[in-house]
Formats: sequence, structure tokens, C-alpha cells
Amino acid sequence: MKKLKIFNIILALIFMVSACDKTYDDIYDEIDANKEADYATYLKYQDKTVSMESYTLTDDDYATISELALEDAVTEDEISDAEDIGSYKNFSAYILAKNYIPYLLDAEYFSYTAGTEMLVTYNYYIGSSYEDIADLSEYELQTADYDLFAGPGKYNNFSSSDPAVDYIPLILAARFPLADVNTEKFVQYTYYGTNYDQYIEYEFDGAVWTLTGANSGLDVDNAYELTDEDYEAFGVGSYGSLSGSQRDANVPDFLLTKYPSAVSGDKQVIIYNYYGATSDNIMGFTLSETGWINTHTVKYNWDSGDYNVKTLSVTVDQTSIFKFTEDGWIFVPPLKFIESTKTPTRFYTLVNADYELTGDGTYHNFTISWGGILERISTILKANFNDLAAGDVFEVTYKGYDGTVSDYTMIVEVILDE
Repeated sequence: MKKLKIFNIILALIFMVSACDKTYDDIYDEIDANKEADYATYLKYQDKTVSMESYTLTDDDYATISELALEDAVTEDEISDAEDIGSYKNFSAYILAKNYIPYLLDAEYFSYTAGTEMLVTYNYYIGSSYEDIADLSEYELQTADYDLFAGPGKYNNFSSSDPAVDYIPLILAARFPLADVNTEKFVQYTYYGTNYDQYIEYEFDGAVWTLTGANSGLDVDNAYELTDEDYEAFGVGSYGSLSGSQRDANVPDFLLTKYPSAVSGDKQVIIYNYYGATSDNIMGFTLSETGWINTHTVKYNWDSGDYNVKTLSVTVDQTSIFKFTEDGWIFVPPLKFIESTKTPTRFYTLVNADYELTGDGTYHNFTISWGGILERISTILKANFNDLAAGDVFEVTYKGYDGTVSDYTMIVEVILDE
């Protein structure tokens, strides 16, 4: 009987050793597989940079996007759009950032984890914007205001020797002695040698009136007014005025000659007679890498009797989210997730890899008492579904620990993140 027990023990030990050997083999196989996967990842992305949380496009990036998009461009419109990205260094409602930024991200960035998001800030062209000066809190300088001072009072205007910024704060202090803090006044005044009004904005800080810089975006005090000689040089001397096409054809080249030391970003205001009009036009030009371009214009509105400010070529910063996938970077629409009681339209059960995405991979469940489960599920859904759309309603099944591990469900609705 004893011999049989000893034999059974020896047999059991043999089976245990065999089992251990098999377990070790599996472990080594897994290590080898991971090494091969890591090496494959290295080979695939060795010339790329690990993605960052946020990034702002540079001028060089727009050039890169343009070059890469041109390689795929087929139609004339596609070629034109790709070239415009490199020339103007922005995107717009017609040239969508979501379609072109992935060219750059795919070429230069990667992540070790699918679903990683990157916030990219870029230039977005919104075209022209208008500001009706009549809608602002105006104060029109009166003869008595100019007469407070000897210089301006002589002709009831300001000039280069008597600049508006030296006198208007004193006039406002005299006219509005009980003004509240943060009161703003858009002041209308006359500038020497012109037959039209100028505008400049001031704000009361509780002690003095200070210039806000909202002078229509135009430095009218330092404007250059075209002379008869200039019109003659443009070939329109007998008329002493310019049409829109004549202005666009002549003024940018004129500015290059007039201001040879100007650098990119410099601004210059031009005053000129517009063909067929009875008042002068004011236009702001900005020097870019491609030459002087129209950026602001002020025109008289005959209907309202006031000037309208039109700002041209307005570009603002815009940020979009892009997500890394095995197939490359894709645009993430601005969506967010909320708990809902609606009827589910889609169903998903979390797997081990999902918990690893949120840092819960040790036990592959969520600790209920910690909270933040909606945020974790949101991260997982973004990583797993490239076709998310507002209106989707997910029933998500997950494992949660609350003393014991149990299955839980959460209804999650996708809505626009406005």
C-alpha cells in the first residue's frame, strides 16, 4: 500500500514538472511574440516621432501638407486646394483641415496605443468680417471740443503735429466727468486735409481714458494719401482716382517701392479717391511673404450715414482632435458622451484590452467606488469606433468591483460637444 502511495506521489510530481515546463514554454513564447511585435512596430515607425498631447502647425507643416496632398491630387480643384494650403498657410470651410492634417500626422507621428488623441491647432480662414460703427457707443467731437486747445481749435481737426491721441483723452475727461469704470466711447473726429471722419476707441479705467486699439484696425494718423503724381504714375492722372481693379493692380507694387525696408507683418494705410465716389476711401495693407495684400477697408455707408469697417482675410486659431489608429490618423468630430435613458442603438462589451487603455488592466475591471466610469467608457468607445456620430446610444457592459466582481451596464449617448 505504501509503495502505491509513493508511486502516485512520484507520478504526480512528474505531471507537475511537465505542466511547469509547458507553462514556461508559453511564457517564453509570449515574450518572443512581444519582442517580434515591438520590433515590427520599431520598423514601421522608426522614422516617426511619438505623438504629443497638443501641437500647433508651423509654416513648414503647411508646406509639407501641400506637397503630400499634391501627390494624391487628381482633379484641378484638388491640385488648386493643395497649392493654396502651401501658399496661404491656412484651412477654411472649403479646404477642410480634417481632410489634410492627417497627411502630416501620418508622415511624422505615431503612438504605441491605438486611440491616442492629439489636439492640433491651425490657422482657419473665415473670410471677411464687418463691423458697423453705428452700433458702437459713439461720441462725435464738436467745434467746442477742438476749441479747448489752440492747435486743434485753429481748423477744428487733428493733424500730424496735433495728433488725436494727445487730445481726445482730455476731451473725454472734460465731457464725461462721471463716467463709470470700463465705459467705452468710439470717438468720431476730423483729420487735417481730409473730408471724411475718423474713428478711434477709448475706455475709462477709473482714472484716465486709454486707447483700446480698436481704431477700425487702421492707423489712420499715419496713413499715406495718394498724390496727383501717384495717380499719374498709375496712368490715371487725368481722373485722379482709382477703380477697384486699378487699385489692386497698382497699389501693392507701389508700396514695395515706397517702403523698401518694410518686413513681413508690417501694416500701412492708404487713402485714395475711389472712382465715381464723392469721398475718399481708406484701405489697410499688410506685407506678407507674397507681397502687400488688402487687410482692412473702411467705406461710407450711404444708407446709414456711417462708416462700415470691413476686415479682409481674417484668420483665427482653431483646434481639432485627431486619433491614432492602425490605419493612420483620423479626425475626431467634437463629440461627448453622457449617461442616457434612451433605447440603445449599439451594444458593446468591454474586453481586457479596453481596461488596459484606461489604466485598469491589472484586474480588468473598474473599481466602482472610484467613480469616473463614464469618462473611462468614453475613452474606450473613442478608441474602438471610428464611425461615432451624434445620436448614437450605446449599451456598454463592463466588469466592476464593489467587494466582488460583477457585470454592470451603462447607457451612453453621443452628443455634439458645443
